[in-house]
Amino acid sequence: MVRKLTALFALVLALGLAVMPAAAQDVTMDDASEFGLEGGYMRMYMADPSAEATPSADLLGVMVAGFQFDSADSAEAAFEEFSCGFAGGFMGANDAQDCDGLTEAGFTVSDVEGIGDKAIEITGEANVGGPTPVTLLSIQSENNLFMVITLGSDEPGSSDAIGKFLADAEPVDTEVEFSDDGTSTGGFFDMVPQEGDDEIAGLMPVSDMNFFEDAESTPAA
Repeated sequence: MVRKLTALFALVLALGLAVMPAAAQDVTMDDASEFGLEGGYMRMYMADPSAEATPSADLLGVMVAGFQFDSADSAEAAFEEFSCGFAGGFMGANDAQDCDGLTEAGFTVSDVEGIGDKAIEITGEANVGGPTPVTLLSIQSENNLFMVITLGSDEPGSSDAIGKFLADAEPVDTEVEFSDDGTSTGGFFDMVPQEGDDEIAGLMPVSDMNFFEDAESTPAA
């Protein structure tokens, strides 16, 4: 079930959809709750043409996803399989069943020290409108798993600043007020970098996603 869910989330992200594909609608919130997953959201940032600071011209965008579990133990238990399953699905290594499989498929998988309780960085190339270098940083911080996906860069450490921001964020218990145009508030969306934060200098939010479209809004903590 973990592999099925992570592949689904990766597919939704890769296709840029706001709803689950019809073929995967047999995966429900009840399925996710079997291993403690309570909710999942994503915010995408892209270059802000009006900003004084501009990111690298190679940077296509940054996606920040947050998955909330019912406990830190549940998040820790799911961390490696969830992280590498998500990366494999998103980056097109569909036969990779775990982190070792990603390495065998030509991706670089590295432990990262000093960010959250656990963190791994996966770098390689994905097909995002063509071959695109990608860095995926996955972090467990208490009962949350955060993923920072940087499109257009496979430079080690390129996602660390946002990753540290997320790992250090105080839990937010308020209900999510969801809007797919990048203006959602509450819960996870109050834990991500906001306009004016150095971690997203030159970027602006452009879209939000609720991985469980039909589920009730869920606090991040």
